[in-house]
Amino acid sequence: MRLYNQSDKIKEIRGNLIFFCLLTLLMGCRQVGGLGKVQVTYSDVGAVNVRFESHGNPKHIAVFLVGESETAVLGSMKSQGNTHWFTPALKFTDRQDYEIRERGLTLAHFTIDNPKVAVAPEILAIYPNTDTVPENLLKIYLEFSLPIQEVGRALDFIKVSDGSNAETDIFLDLENELWNKAHDRLTLWLNPGRIKTDLIPNRELGMPLSAGKSYTIQVEPNWKSAHGKTLGRPYTKTFFVTKADCQKPTLSAWALNIPKKSTLLPLTLDLIEPMDAILLRETLSVISKTKGPLQGTIRLGREERTWAFYPEAAWEAGVYFLEVASRLEDLAGNNLNHLFDTDLRQDQDMGITSETKVREFVID
Repeated sequence: MRLYNQSDKIKEIRGNLIFFCLLTLLMGCRQVGGLGKVQVTYSDVGAVNVRFESHGNPKHIAVFLVGESETAVLGSMKSQGNTHWFTPALKFTDRQDYEIRERGLTLAHFTIDNPKVAVAPEILAIYPNTDTVPENLLKIYLEFSLPIQEVGRALDFIKVSDGSNAETDIFLDLENELWNKAHDRLTLWLNPGRIKTDLIPNRELGMPLSAGKSYTIQVEPNWKSAHGKTLGRPYTKTFFVTKADCQKPTLSAWALNIPKKSTLLPLTLDLIEPMDAILLRETLSVISKTKGPLQGTIRLGREERTWAFYPEAAWEAGVYFLEVASRLEDLAGNNLNHLFDTDLRQDQDMGITSETKVREFVID
């Protein structure tokens, strides 16, 4: 009886030793593949990358959506020692849960929780700012305070109605929408085929806008920023339509207000009519005959009818040039070289054109 009990005791001790060794081995393996703190790096456009530490082989480590069993998040992995950085090919989705796995084993979870998510986006401007537009208006811009989500069609969030509150379709539906690089400004084209005289859409459907009518643009409140926060309220703009604008803008006709030397007063232009707000910021520059292009700040006046240049340094006496890229347009798309609605069968505006127009002025 005593020998039997002693044998059982020996077996129990051996079993405990084996279990302890296996547990130690498993814990050691888990430590090798385990992670330190997971840190998400954010920028203005969202979550840029995730940083973590692991003794595992980065070739066998991948990032997955929680609940996704097979397809890893596309991206690139960079490593320095036991520290690794994973950068997704497409931005991480805000308020989404992710996990880091090595050979199918989940090592850690992390959630994209951008502090900017709490900030609702706003529409800063709907251009043109003027409440009166020509019948052949070509473009409308929406400018947002934050980058906007790329999911879905922009036109799903934009309604246009005429004075009788009937919805109307005035915009060109583009497969590749015209967002700027920061994805916080959208360009909406009114259908050019309906504006161009004698094109089939023009003959069959007529102009997108009709002179003598009022229209209201409404941006829906459920449009989301790239961080997943909605506008929260609708934005509207109402404008009245007048006759078509069939005149080119002319640099020589603009009133130029020249500042005095030794001052920081602005050089200002009265443009006579509203101009394309975005192009107006991009196409004008001031050049000194002796020092070349000047650095300064550009400000647009009410309804984009005036333009002002504030120099960084005081004006000096001398000869200057106001240089304007000819692609600058008025609201109807007429630039400094051509009318937008030009009949190519005629010889209108078919003379020599230039990329820039220049106007000289002198500060005494």
